[in-house]
Order: sequence, then structure tokens, then C-alpha cells
Amino acid sequence: MGHLIKDRKTYWTYLNGEFGIVTDGEIYTKKLDFERRHLYFKSVEGNIYCSGLLDYNYISGYTMLHSSEAKGYTIDCSCKCSDWAKGFIANTITTYNEIREIENNCKEGVKYLLEKCIDNGIMGNSDLYDIIRVWYEHPEMELLVASGNWRLGMNKSFWKLTDKKKKAVVSWLKNNPSGKTLGYILDEINGKDHALREVSERYKVPYGVTQHYIDHLTYIETNMLHDYYKMCRRLKKNLKDKYWLMPKDFLLKHSKLVEEIYKIEQAKAQARINEKNEKLIKLVESLKKYDFEQDGYSVFVAPNVEEIILQATTLHQCLMSCSYDQKMIDKNCILVFIRKENKPIATMEINKSKKIGQFYMDEKDRDNCLPTPEIRALGQKWLNNYLAA
Repeated sequence: MGHLIKDRKTYWTYLNGEFGIVTDGEIYTKKLDFERRHLYFKSVEGNIYCSGLLDYNYISGYTMLHSSEAKGYTIDCSCKCSDWAKGFIANTITTYNEIREIENNCKEGVKYLLEKCIDNGIMGNSDLYDIIRVWYEHPEMELLVASGNWRLGMNKSFWKLTDKKKKAVVSWLKNNPSGKTLGYILDEINGKDHALREVSERYKVPYGVTQHYIDHLTYIETNMLHDYYKMCRRLKKNLKDKYWLMPKDFLLKHSKLVEEIYKIEQAKAQARINEKNEKLIKLVESLKKYDFEQDGYSVFVAPNVEEIILQATTLHQCLMSCSYDQKMIDKNCILVFIRKENKPIATMEINKSKKIGQFYMDEKDRDNCLPTPEIRALGQKWLNNYLAA
């Protein structure tokens, strides 16, 4: 009796003295726990071995023997990759294509290359086949694998370099930690500050100018220069003009640009507030008749964005950060404020179902922010007025 394969994983390893790709499967029975077993092995030399597979069913896939039932039952047979791959329930198209690729394109040296990959901890199928693919076109990929810098070979720009520069990059990697980008390595070889060069290219200013400038103003860091040029671009300052490119008082210019942008943002924010206020005024006008005062308390609908900001700030509420002003404009809720002597006390939300939603006092202390019976009664009275209309 066979048992369905429930799971599988594929990896590269040595098996019986041969190097290749192994697929493991897990089998389950009602009586026994799962057992992981080798199902398939495809060696680099081209040999294919299947172990413990019984037969193939179009619906369920291959079945295999559990070790307690196998009693030494093992078959070693050659089969077509397509016949093997389509037998698994899981998606094996990637594994199948990889096996077919190495089978059809196997050439002298690939086993040595893959052994180097394994020695350097490269085990993933996708990574291995990317390495093989590049190696077919660029045999020097073997050197990058051996030095642990195979990812560099994935960069097409590397192979466009002259042989002299490629050798310089590999030589640099021998004496420096890997993991750096090709651009960083080339800048190091050429004696350039990588971050500064990137800033220069981004803002289309001469690298030599920025290097000279930053060297003479030692208090400037590359990040500060990046921020300064970014603000210049945003404000449409002419970076071809030395006045903006290399200001004599950098910190003063930097501060003035910050202030200029702040004023612009403030103006935009106020414009947005004004636009929302126009819509809120029309909405609130029809709700004012439900507002009332009682025992020194004022209970009223939020009249404008400024008052919503004041309420949210005083009571540590998320009215603005969660866009309750816009929800109110969209008629998805009504914000009712309760204040005493103009001091914010609580905020009540009336949802689209005309029921009380969230109702909180000061939310700085989340464990003690629910309204008192007195405050809740005030909120309920406003709702009763609203429902009675």
C-alpha cells in the first residue's frame, strides 16, 4: 500500500559519491508519523535515481512506500524528467526546468563550479542556476564564486568593464569585506567618496566641485549637502550658479531654505484647512439646533478643523491623525464635543447608524478614559435630540 507525498523540498548535495540535486518527500499514514525520505536524485554526470516510488496516478501523483512496509524494497531506474516532475502534487515546474537545463547544458567544469558553490554556502536552486547561466557566458564567474563574491557576477555592468578593471575589482575584494556594490568598489579604487559622487550625480553638479567644497568646510557632512541640494532643487534654485552651488555661509543658507520650505508647507496646510472648513460649515449649520448647555457644560458639534485640532491635542485623541475631520465631511460620522468653560472634556462619535461609537475623555491614560456617568448622560441627551428631530 502506498502513501501520498504531502510535501517536498529540493537541494544540492552529495549522494553515493555523486554530486547533484536531491528531492525529499514526506509521507504520512494514519498509524505512523511522517517520515522524510529521498525520492529522487539527479547527478551532474547525468545519472537519475528514483527510490521508493510505486506508481503514478494522474489525480494524486506518485505514491511511495513507508519504511516499515518497504522491507528493503528499493528501485533504481532511469526515467524522463517530465515523467518524474509531473507526478508531484506540489508545483515542480521550476525544479523540473532546472533539472532539464543542467541535463541539456552540462559541460566540462560544471561539477567543479557547483562544488565551489556548495563550499561557499550557496545552496538555493535559483542562485545556483543563475551562477551556471552567467558562467556559461563568462567563465571568470568561477573566480567570483571561489572568492565568495558571486553576487557581483549577477551585475551586468561588471562584465562590461575592461579586463584591467575587473581584475582590480577582484583584487580589491581580496583585501576588503564583500557585500559592497560595484559602484562603491569602483569609487574606492578610483579614490572617490562614493556617497558624495552619488549626490553629485543625482543633482547634476560636478563631483570635483562638491569634493573641493566639502573638504574646505569640514563641518559639512555628505548627508547635509544632499539635503541642501534637494531643497535647492525643490525650490528651483539654480545649482549652476556658484551662489547656490557653493554658498559662503552654508549653514545660514541651509537654515533659510528650511524656513522657506516650512512656510510653503504651512501655506499648503492652511489652504487644505480652509477648504475643509468650507465643507464643515455647511454640514454643521444643520446640526447646531441639537447643541445645548447644561450645568456649565457645552455640548456641540465640532464646528471647524481648528477646534478639532484643539480637542485632539488637549485630550490626546487621534481625531486628526485618523482623519475624523474628513470622515465627518464625508458624512460617515458626527463629532460631538463636550467642554466646560471652553476646556475640552470628552469627544463622542455618532456613526452612520445614528448610534454612539467611540466616546472618550482624556486618552493619555487609556485605562481611565471612558466618560463618567454624568458625561455619558450629556452625550446621550445630544443624541436623543438628534434622533427626535
